[in-house]
Amino acid sequence: MLSVTENQLHGILPPDLGLRLPNLEGFYVSRNWFTGPIPVSLANASFFQKLYLPDNDFTGGVPMNLGTLQYLNIFVIGGNQLGTGKEDDLNFINSLSNCSYLENFEFGNNSFNGMLPNSIANLSTRLNRLVIGFNHLYGSIPEGIGNLVSLTQLTMDHNNFIGTIPVSMGRLHRLQMLDLSSNRFSGQIPTSIGNFTELNELYLQENSLLGNIPPSLGNCQKLIALNLSQNNLNGTIPKQLLSLSSLSISLNLARNFLIGPLPMEVGGLIY
Repeated sequence: MLSVTENQLHGILPPDLGLRLPNLEGFYVSRNWFTGPIPVSLANASFFQKLYLPDNDFTGGVPMNLGTLQYLNIFVIGGNQLGTGKEDDLNFINSLSNCSYLENFEFGNNSFNGMLPNSIANLSTRLNRLVIGFNHLYGSIPEGIGNLVSLTQLTMDHNNFIGTIPVSMGRLHRLQMLDLSSNRFSGQIPTSIGNFTELNELYLQENSLLGNIPPSLGNCQKLIALNLSQNNLNGTIPKQLLSLSSLSISLNLARNFLIGPLPMEVGGLIY
């Protein structure tokens, strides 16, 4: 294991790093000033389990050969300047489908472009964190996202995704946090969202969602924060939602087209 986390180191990583240190299992360089590309040679360290590179200034594309790291468990590259601006920026995800132990995959806060490939559905069923917010991604979310049944956190905020929220997301029963805010999603909020019985936080604000707020949200008995503001939602506020005694942090329904009286159940939100 090699860790130099939280220093002021700079420069590029040696291109032959994976060749010189072939037995690396953990590599942690977060919160430094490293620049340049992620070395392709890292794939030579075949015992890699944890590759943690966030909060630097790495640039360029992600190596396409990291799928050879069959024991890879954590791959975190968020908070850099990665991406080429081309539509194939996310092609590296195709190879990661071979990493059957992958549990944590984060590439948010970068400059990745393009559409989310269908191969996202082939990632490990052990995956519990997928963080891809604050990029330049567009297109619709593949229906296969519902295959990632172990997800507890899915954040895709601040991109340019369009289309409807896939119904298949209702299969993600273990979700504790879902953030799809600041995109261009349209259509209705799926009633299957009521399947998220472990959900603590739900953020769908700043989209173009329409229709009613689904009463099935009342099934989310662990929900503490909900933001549906700045959409095109209409109809009344369902009493099932305001009956959630767990809603103790925030409830934001502002800037929609809701009508009718405020349900009396709002008086139960005393925490």
